[in-house]
Amino acid sequence: FWLFALVFAAITISAAVTYETPSKGIESVNQQLQRVVSDFEYRPSAEPYPMCDLPQNFGIPDTENSLSDVAFLSTLAYTNGKKQLQMVLDKWYGSNVASNQDEIVSVFKDAWGDAALNYKLINFNQQEGFAVVSISGPKTFASSLAGTKIWSGIGLSQAIRALMPLGDMWTPLLNKVVTILSRLEMHSMEGFTAAYEEVSAFVQTLIHSGEFSEVVLTGHGFGGGIAFISGAQNELKALGLSAPSVLQIGSTLNPPLSEDQVHRNVLNIVPERDIISKLGTKPHRQQEIECRTGASDILGCHDPIRSLCEIQFKCGSIGRPILCACHQIYGYDKPVAIGNQTFDE
Repeated sequence: FWLFALVFAAITISAAVTYETPSKGIESVNQQLQRVVSDFEYRPSAEPYPMCDLPQNFGIPDTENSLSDVAFLSTLAYTNGKKQLQMVLDKWYGSNVASNQDEIVSVFKDAWGDAALNYKLINFNQQEGFAVVSISGPKTFASSLAGTKIWSGIGLSQAIRALMPLGDMWTPLLNKVVTILSRLEMHSMEGFTAAYEEVSAFVQTLIHSGEFSEVVLTGHGFGGGIAFISGAQNELKALGLSAPSVLQIGSTLNPPLSEDQVHRNVLNIVPERDIISKLGTKPHRQQEIECRTGASDILGCHDPIRSLCEIQFKCGSIGRPILCACHQIYGYDKPVAIGNQTFDE
């Protein structure tokens, strides 16, 4: 009992952090994404992450895609305001490259009714028919808690496996227990089910409209988990930052997910010591990254801005602007000046 209570409490706290305060510091994610410098760079480290360059078909078509773009897109659902989001996009990609399609989202939500979560639709002006849907976690803490209950059984099975002698031997049995528990809980998970059903309906509406032929889903934390479910169900690529795995709950979903669907369509960024993204079996495409904070600061490793800074620091900024927060809040080295102006100036 106490082991389950400990696992459930840890995941619940992380869910609360994801829902209420997705980034460290006084500033919101929205503000941190707007405070950038363009005449500076991080150069690739001597040992960059293997997925600094994204695998083929997991990014924007006909462009060079980096892991930092995944982290950036995964945070966009946290931004507030149409003008603010467009400003963030213009600073990251340059003017007239990416557009916030707020009206399309609003029309769908009005027709759908009671929306279960927040998401943004971004299209790219040079890539006709392509769009990205960035998804946040559920809109209410109660819905976040429902998601927590789904994944807490997975966390418990992992804790038991780690504590038992020859723990890997028990993996098949523990996976079956997780599946049974998830099915028993599904009747009380309307908020969780409504979230991925809404996203699936939205992307199907986009594709059937004829305006979009290729859609990529992305999100942070439980928003990334929703992206994985809806993406894999619809055979669309799904990119997550600090997202939980969906492999062990796939058979309990409607429609169910096969392991092949998940492995084929999902890519996840996993910071070390992050509780949420450690839940479940790894998909084939997963990039683990460092978390440069104190060992006791486990919630800090779930911070999307910290992860974005880490990726830029190790992979290089590659023409993207540098967030001021990387040095000022998270303690990364000052970026290298491209011109004559210093970072302090």
